[in-house]
Amino acid sequence: MSLPARKIAEQVRSSDCLSRVGGEEFAIILTNIPHQNAQSILESIRQKIAGNGVLLADDTVVNVTLSIGATQLAIDDEFNTAYKKADIALYQSKKQGRNMITWYLN
Repeated sequence: MSLPARKIAEQVRSSDCLSRVGGEEFAIILTNIPHQNAQSILESIRQKIAGNGVLLADDTVVNVTLSIGATQLAIDDEFNTAYKKADIALYQSKKQGRNMITWYLN
């Protein structure tokens, strides 16, 4: 498990689901949680990962940022719909300067 994945896994509950969906992209499903609590968990994850320097093989240190896109799954939403909403929010985070959490709100 990669360092970012371990840091994320430390912040989520055993009832949640963490999955790597791409090279540097992860999906987290937080179950049965109020919006404000989800925001707190996501902010904790962002803080644990962002700002940590990564030492490369050539002794260069690269600063790490974490952009997060989030949405709340409605009762009638399908998973793919919610995933697309979170993906839209993720790209808004990146577009607005990175290292932030953006919620897709209906």
